[in-house]
Amino acid sequence: MREERRAENGVTYVALGQGKSVWIGDRELVTFKETGEDTDGLFAVVEVVGLPGSGPPPHIHHRVDEVYCLLEGELEVLDGGRTFTAEAGSLFRIPKGTLHAWKNGTNETARTLLFICPAGFEGFFEEAGVPATDLSSPPPPPTQKDLQRMLELGRKYDTEYPSPPGG
Repeated sequence: MREERRAENGVTYVALGQGKSVWIGDRELVTFKETGEDTDGLFAVVEVVGLPGSGPPPHIHHRVDEVYCLLEGELEVLDGGRTFTAEAGSLFRIPKGTLHAWKNGTNETARTLLFICPAGFEGFFEEAGVPATDLSSPPPPPTQKDLQRMLELGRKYDTEYPSPPGG
């Protein structure tokens, strides 16, 4: 499938609705647009659709920067010691080593493109996610065992959770 979307000159085109999708928990749909495999490890791009109430626990990436381009909706963003509201059309960057989180506290879906630099952390989504074969129906909520597995995978991908998920 990857070869079908790459032209001879290296240009990649991934149409709306295209790309492999996984559910993270029962509130976030992650679709892979570009992976480190595609970019020689320079960066990865995933689309994250956050349902109402979605958002990861506060965490710190020790190896990657994240750049969020919020396409739809609104997110409350924790950036170190401050919180701000990001609205559709905004961009925010979280440098590695920064405690951060986001939450969709609205009744609407939020949709963002997440750039991961350098690539690699997209592997967390790949390993922690549940294949999204039915995009209209999220999986059941994660169990305590699922949350513990995500915590362990986070460590594998140089991510620290100061307060364990679900704890």
